[in-house]
Amino acid sequence: MTAQHIVSPIAGEILVPHVLIEYSQQLESQLSHAALMSDVHQVLVSSDLFQPQDIKVRMRDCCHAIIGGEHSRFIHVEVVMWQGRDFSQKKTLSNAILALLTESFPDVAAMSVDIRDCDKQTYSKRAPLVTELTLTKARSPLSSVSNQ
Repeated sequence: MTAQHIVSPIAGEILVPHVLIEYSQQLESQLSHAALMSDVHQVLVSSDLFQPQDIKVRMRDCCHAIIGGEHSRFIHVEVVMWQGRDFSQKKTLSNAILALLTESFPDVAAMSVDIRDCDKQTYSKRAPLVTELTLTKARSPLSSVSNQ
């Protein structure tokens, strides 16, 4: 057995938000990956919806994209988070990310933010084996019996 394997989420577990920043390759020379990821991370922290250590931010450049029938510059941010946040929280987060993008890239017209819920029923993740063993032991009726 390997040290890691697929496990399902556990009731009460908080899904770390996953943030994917997609951008047109034409913007490559205009942006600092580290700065933009850090700025977006800070927006999520400031929302008070997540713990800083739980936020995952990734970037992906798009070599080929057509917007409105033309090759144009764009930035799109997708945030996937655990179900349960209300409309107001999601809209406030979306607006805050869009405001950051607009301030950071005033000459980019095509910008969008999408906040999505992750379905608890279908989400799976790879986690260290020790996590499942600890959880299995905690659920076991024998877990209170000492092994001496």
